[in-house]
Amino acid sequence: LNKRGVNMKKVVSLLLAAVMCLALCACDGSLGTNSTEAENYVLEGVSSEEGDFVVPLLPGKYTVKRIGDDDNVKWAAVTPDRSTIVYIKNDGSLYTIGTEAPEAEKVAANVGKVTHIDDAGFVYYDADSEEIYDYSSMGMFYRYTFADKETVKLGVLFNNTIFSKNALSMAYIALDGIDDINDLEKLDATGSKDLSIAVRLLNSDSSEPITVSSISLKELYDVSLLAISKTGDKLIWSETHDKYSSARIYTYVDGEKDTLCSIDGSVGNVQHNDDLSLITIEDERNNTLYVRIGGETEKHKLGSQMVSYNDIYTDKEKVSDSTAAINGLYVSCFDNNGNYDLYWLNNDGDRERVAESLRQYIIDNGRILYIDEEGRLYSAKISGAEIADETKIAGDVQSFYIANDKKTICYYKDMGGSNVWALYVYTGSGEAQKISAEAAGMDSPELYISSDARSVFYFTDLEKVQNSEYPYKGTLMKYSVKDKESTKIASEVLTNSLKDGKRYDVYNTIDGSNFIYEKYVADGDSGVIFNWLLFKGNASEIIAKNLTTASGDKVTAAAEEA
Repeated sequence: LNKRGVNMKKVVSLLLAAVMCLALCACDGSLGTNSTEAENYVLEGVSSEEGDFVVPLLPGKYTVKRIGDDDNVKWAAVTPDRSTIVYIKNDGSLYTIGTEAPEAEKVAANVGKVTHIDDAGFVYYDADSEEIYDYSSMGMFYRYTFADKETVKLGVLFNNTIFSKNALSMAYIALDGIDDINDLEKLDATGSKDLSIAVRLLNSDSSEPITVSSISLKELYDVSLLAISKTGDKLIWSETHDKYSSARIYTYVDGEKDTLCSIDGSVGNVQHNDDLSLITIEDERNNTLYVRIGGETEKHKLGSQMVSYNDIYTDKEKVSDSTAAINGLYVSCFDNNGNYDLYWLNNDGDRERVAESLRQYIIDNGRILYIDEEGRLYSAKISGAEIADETKIAGDVQSFYIANDKKTICYYKDMGGSNVWALYVYTGSGEAQKISAEAAGMDSPELYISSDARSVFYFTDLEKVQNSEYPYKGTLMKYSVKDKESTKIASEVLTNSLKDGKRYDVYNTIDGSNFIYEKYVADGDSGVIFNWLLFKGNASEIIAKNLTTASGDKVTAAAEEA
């Protein structure tokens, strides 16, 4: 879930020098997902020593597509369905090319950046927006769709667009009254009196947006997009009309705008199910939770600070997965030591503490997995405010990860050394298996669990790398849960470089049979030279050599030196 906000008084006074843009990140790593199929995500290409761009096409086609040649491509990416590559040349011209097509098609000239890509198309802003965009988080935005090859001018937008999971359906905030991005430089507080701010929804199969709210700029202090439904036709947003007034939260459902609540403090984490029949909104400043169930909103004072990055659960699953009637909610608040007190909040608003001083927990389908304040890892039944039938799995546990099968657990212990951890796997019964006493990672071991939960991939022997987005390399290992042994895949692998092109609901999951990793070759002047290798279950093969984020001449020199 993304939340984006714009402070209107700053827009007026600087006009438009700076815009307050907030980001709220959901925390991964929990159980309680209804999806069985992982979704593909956009994959970006990288430069090669030949001066072209190499784009990975996976899953499915475990090959790469080379584009550019002498065209000086500066950026490229492939759509989630792997059918189309979008790229920008150094001169700002924007192109698309089918992954099976020999010829590219020009879409636009003078393009600054592509901000979102989906199977249906993409959104971009023009190069004239670049200087202003970097300064004020605004730009002149456009949407392009592949099917009809149509470009729709969205207007001057703030960097606050949120997208649904349904193709290019989006919600955005537009500054109305400006037709040219360069006009922003001419405006001041007096000249902005006729401007207005519009909150809009644009469906993926429509070229006409719906304006769900429009307010004069001089009457608005702040507006924030809070959530959009998967279908792209439902929205949650907030408006504040004065610096010291309450933030009013609105919903747009079935073509109707409705007031959800007013928040006197600061709008925090927003969680919701897909039809917006269940919504929770945190007031961070006042330790208050607003809960809407079936159109009715209740205000609940929590007494202590809520843990915003933890999921809120119903008695059955995460709020985001909820599809049925609920009996209450599980929420967590910080205790005096920075751990979590877990509470059960029933539908009548009665709050009861379930557990105290937890370091970590996950709830799903009547069970809870948690680490207590002593570092003991337990699995137990949970019902309302009651925890029963606790089973101790291990002691001195630092943290844990859950596999895609919802029962296999990887947990680790702090060995007291530098970046070294003892790593274990527990399959739901019997004794846990010790994977390694030397699993490597900075704040936690770098690990991936295969989507079938049969393998764990981890690193040993970390080394620092210069000029790299991933500052460490190490030896990549594979542990077989069935065979209870580890095998070496490769040395000098850049950590965090493993990718299979899919996005899973459960954190650190990867296809154990097919994925790409990056093997270090050399340090370049402004980047790292590396090879792409494809791991195919038991062995690896090189699919692209001497790749980097550096410019072409620096790539070639560094590769020759290596």
